[in-house]
Amino acid sequence: MENQPKPIFLVTDKVPDALLSEIENTGYTVEYREAILNDHLAGLIGNYTGIIVNTAMKLDAFMLSLASKLKYILRPGSGLDNIDLKYCYENDIKVFNSPEANADAVGCHTLGLLLGLSRHIVSAHQALTVGLWQRRISTGDDFRGKCIGLIGYGNTGSATARYMAGLGAEIAVYDKYKTITDTSVKQVELDYLYENAEVLSLHIPLNSETNHWIDLDFLKQFQRPIYLINTSRGYIMNTKQLPEALDTGLLKGVALDVLENEKIANYSLQETEWLARMLADPRVIITPHIAGWTHTARHEIFMTVWRKFLDWKAENN
Repeated sequence: MENQPKPIFLVTDKVPDALLSEIENTGYTVEYREAILNDHLAGLIGNYTGIIVNTAMKLDAFMLSLASKLKYILRPGSGLDNIDLKYCYENDIKVFNSPEANADAVGCHTLGLLLGLSRHIVSAHQALTVGLWQRRISTGDDFRGKCIGLIGYGNTGSATARYMAGLGAEIAVYDKYKTITDTSVKQVELDYLYENAEVLSLHIPLNSETNHWIDLDFLKQFQRPIYLINTSRGYIMNTKQLPEALDTGLLKGVALDVLENEKIANYSLQETEWLARMLADPRVIITPHIAGWTHTARHEIFMTVWRKFLDWKAENN
């Protein structure tokens, strides 16, 4: 009897060589298509038992309906908003991610964004590039004895709290779905943040409840101008309203690692004008979705999600 062909794992991201070897050593054939587009995937996805995807790959119900052999989706990192989880549950497709693997990297980056904003590090540097020694007007803020607010206390929220702790601030956390036992932070309701926070950092998933949650009406409830940081998902905020929030004094500064549309080469004229307006403002820092990307974290998000997959298989086979 002829040997049955090995099931195929599609890899759609740049991954460590060690992961490719591990997949093959586990009995799968690897098909490595690092730059595959969604349009091309539709004609191929029926071939695969497993798939490793990043945030650029959209696995909606239509795409998944074409995946007749698909049993496993591995999403290195945290967010799962690009995958139709309801369809996966109803069709017994197991989904794995690794939010714990790059949480420290996100926490560190979030602290860096806050310091960059509050101490005018970026704008002071840019002034020097054109010969301006802007010492007095670059006087910044510190946070000892003040309130830093976090929304969400999962992997990245708790890591951010650890990094922020060195600032000597009260770390106040709102998490609707979790009872926090960590005594180093104070669990609060939103009203407490509205009244006390001078910094607000977002660490929540994108879903129907959080989509465009952070808008002008939300920001108007704070008793003082705040520094706003988003390292979670772009659509959590109505970013089109940020220039007005800055100009009317609702925000002292805003730092974004994520945008609603991260494909800036395809921006409309309106989006291009918005981005130019934001980047020209010294109260704004935008980074290209790199909070969770360090050399170590990039390696670990892939290896961790693979280990979790293997552990599940060992328990269920």
